[in-house]
Amino acid sequence: MHTTMNGFSGPLSAPERNHFFYGLLMDVARFEKDARYANAKRSLINRMIVGRGVVCGLNVEADGDNIVISPGIAIDGWGREIILPEARSLDPRALTDDEGTPTGTNAADGAVVSICLAYAETDTDPVPVLVADCDTPGNCAPSTVLERPAIVVREPQDPAPAPPECALPQKFPLPPNPQLHTFLAERLTNGCPDLTTPADPCVALARITLGTPNEIDTVAGRQLIYSNALLYELILCLAARVNP
Repeated sequence: MHTTMNGFSGPLSAPERNHFFYGLLMDVARFEKDARYANAKRSLINRMIVGRGVVCGLNVEADGDNIVISPGIAIDGWGREIILPEARSLDPRALTDDEGTPTGTNAADGAVVSICLAYAETDTDPVPVLVADCDTPGNCAPSTVLERPAIVVREPQDPAPAPPECALPQKFPLPPNPQLHTFLAERLTNGCPDLTTPADPCVALARITLGTPNEIDTVAGRQLIYSNALLYELILCLAARVNP
């Protein structure tokens, strides 16, 4: 298993894609350029417009001494989609490294561990190598990259972050138009958000206090992505409160 940045992950740069013409040699580098272009554009949209966190599912429940993570979808700090298609069971005491590989160390009862979902790739589906070279020596090579997420279990060093709150310098009630448009235009033209790669792209799912039974907190530290459908529902609820 290996992890990659497979998409947008740094400061702004001019996107590049293939310019096709009759007679262009399509080799591995050319195909990879178009794949990087598509992934980078999608990851940029995810990071800057959609956000980071859980889209749906990914509940964490007790299963005896183990826990079970339900299927779901998330977007990590690099803008990559993480899809868990089936439930995964694991021992929350078994600590892992940042790629989800067990370290051989178990956390003690009373300790707090965090569970997060990390993007990961696995090479699979080996096929014959018709023309061997330095990059693909031998007779076989994997022909498929499977995006199978890793589950990271670690003892957090910091308390769970507080839920998000209004960070606008001008609190509600916001001014009416055209002052509101001026206020928003000045905010958006003040610069793009920090585009440097997050140190930890892992998506937090839960914090667990180990014991008998384990105490599972799926709220503290869990980042959420608000879909358009959910935002519309919230607007309707707000409208019902303003205009009873």
